[in-house]
Amino acid sequence: MACLRKIEGVTKRDKLRNSEIQRRLKWKHDVNHRIQQRRLKFFGHVVRMSNHRFPHIALNGYVHGMRSRGRPKKRWIDTVREDCDEMKVDLHTATHIAHDRRQWRESVNELLTRVDETSPWQ
Repeated sequence: MACLRKIEGVTKRDKLRNSEIQRRLKWKHDVNHRIQQRRLKFFGHVVRMSNHRFPHIALNGYVHGMRSRGRPKKRWIDTVREDCDEMKVDLHTATHIAHDRRQWRESVNELLTRVDETSPWQ
């Protein structure tokens, strides 16, 4: 948003809402949703890798031992699981869909277009 504010020539002292700045600039995509799309595309890429590749091992591996006390740290796969929930599909099904590159790409792009349609600054 700092970059968008600079482009528009406003500061925080002007007290303009982020949505107003995005509407003025005709900004179509939310950065968070673009990151979500890229994360899901990379998830599909890792799922399709062979079993001996390190990213695939890290995705499906298990670390033995005890975690420290307190709230567990958020893992990458937890974020992917949340993204899949937004796609209305569980992680196991998403893994099977991701094996078909074309179908996975369509699913991820459909999520982004659905998010863009509900965007308040269009």
